[in-house]
Amino acid sequence: MTTTWRSIPVAILALAVIAAGSVFAGTTDAVGASVGGATGTLQDAGEQDSNYGWWRRGDAVGQLYQLQAAFHAAATLREPNNLDERIADMLTLWTNDAPLTLGPNTFVGKGEPGTASCAPGAGTLCDFFTNVAPPFQNRWISLSPSYKTEIEVHGNTASLDFQCLYFDEAWAPAARLAVDSTATRVRGDWKFSSAVVTPIAAPGIPYP
Repeated sequence: MTTTWRSIPVAILALAVIAAGSVFAGTTDAVGASVGGATGTLQDAGEQDSNYGWWRRGDAVGQLYQLQAAFHAAATLREPNNLDERIADMLTLWTNDAPLTLGPNTFVGKGEPGTASCAPGAGTLCDFFTNVAPPFQNRWISLSPSYKTEIEVHGNTASLDFQCLYFDEAWAPAARLAVDSTATRVRGDWKFSSAVVTPIAAPGIPYP
């Protein structure tokens, strides 16, 4: 005789539903533990905004990693190596009034490529990337060790600290920088809102 759903006792169906719910809950807990463990720097849920759950924080961390990746992509040479395109790509990653500090100099505001706001001495981010930043003056490749990246999410703001390892086209070490930055969610997209760039004397292996 063929067994149908109708012939299964209601109690057994109830147990099946409960078991399935337990499995699903365990799966989501495991995913949450994975997201939290992978970043290692997320704030406890109790310290977050009450409407900002672990899943949204995990999503934010992923987007911040993408923001960092876009930074390194813009700082890396291309073939053909269109410098104006790379600078334009870099500027899209920043808020309009973001400051960037390197040593005693601070550059404020994005500026606009092709205008006086990018001229030497203009003091904008466009001036910095066009006339000062070595990766845009040389044919360098920019990489970043993930184990040096630290991210903390606080609702719609975050801290994002990472290192830049630069190599020339022969893969010889060229420079190494530490970037301590903040980021802000702007209309759903994360942007750098400030950065302090510090050269690291030895451009060698970034040991954990």
